[in-house]
Amino acid sequence: MKVMKILFIILAVLLNLCSCNNKNYLNASDINNLNVTRFSMTDEKTGKRYSGIFNENKEVLFCGEGIIYPFKGGFSYIHKNASSNIAINIHGKKFTTFELSEVHDSFYGYGLYSTYDSKNDISYLIDKNGNKIKEKNILDISENIEIIKKNKKLTYYDISKNSYLENYQLYDICFNFYNGVAKIGMQKPNEPIYKITYLYGLIDRNGNSLLPCEFAYMDYTYPKYVIVSKTCEDPIWERKAEVGMVDYNNNWIIEPKYSYVLPVTDNIVALWIIQENSEYWLLYNITTKEYKKINSNFTLIDNINLFTKNNTEDILLFYDFNTEKYGFINSNGDIILKSICQKIESNPDNGYYQVLIDNKWMLFNKKEGLINPKDFLNFTKL
Repeated sequence: MKVMKILFIILAVLLNLCSCNNKNYLNASDINNLNVTRFSMTDEKTGKRYSGIFNENKEVLFCGEGIIYPFKGGFSYIHKNASSNIAINIHGKKFTTFELSEVHDSFYGYGLYSTYDSKNDISYLIDKNGNKIKEKNILDISENIEIIKKNKKLTYYDISKNSYLENYQLYDICFNFYNGVAKIGMQKPNEPIYKITYLYGLIDRNGNSLLPCEFAYMDYTYPKYVIVSKTCEDPIWERKAEVGMVDYNNNWIIEPKYSYVLPVTDNIVALWIIQENSEYWLLYNITTKEYKKINSNFTLIDNINLFTKNNTEDILLFYDFNTEKYGFINSNGDIILKSICQKIESNPDNGYYQVLIDNKWMLFNKKEGLINPKDFLNFTKL
């Protein structure tokens, strides 16, 4: 009862702190912030990078030197350097400044920064005014569900229901919820102390098991499908043809015989093939069973972390060995943007990518092409 009482008190404090402009940012519907788009531009005189956000009317709400990270729950921050970071909301309002060294997971996404003191086993919540709130055992939060430490294990607490998940269980390792599901893991038995490894499974928001803990590798951040391997722990480095894809009912959609599987659309996946003297990618249609080989000079695997996992656009990033730069293709293998980008930021907002071309930051949108923010956006509100 004492623990529950403390949690209720903390919840009340969080609700109060995260309320700005008469809007409660604990509302899960605000998590994606679909009306806000981030952009970057380059100062022609200094060469420095400036980032900002604009609304649906292309009005710039905020702009400053540094990089703005993806918004969560109505909040983000602009990172200039380790000692200069400013918290902002989706309206461009600035809150506290903080040092990055204080932040472990960067952002809870609920108007609060987070840092974890492993020595004292305490998580600190830092509110928008820079005040520290000590709440023991909270490690992370997503989709209104906290990951907390309990009895030297991990479990989930649903703050919207003020209770543990309906099917309450303890796990050796927990991951955040995405699209209503979360990856959990149990430590492999008889493993050396210096090598802690896990077998992973999948649960829903009620804690019900969707996939049993029998997978050595699991990427669950794509809707509907899960990329898994029962024998390979790190496909990128191990390069074994032992990766496949299952649905939430544990049915194999793609047999585990590829080095990696990358969903593109609901029907199209990219398959990584490694042979003795070559490696390449295939685009595979799950429905028609048709294959199409991607240009042998292109690779997707070198930039696996650049692929957006929540984008609704039919678009993929590729790296061209000939130009040593990045570009875009669609699920048919057609080039949308030639390989002219030195860098492409992950996690686009509303289909707008931040791209670096000839040391100049610009935007790219599939329909509008390359965009110079200075000409495209309205800066009068600043």
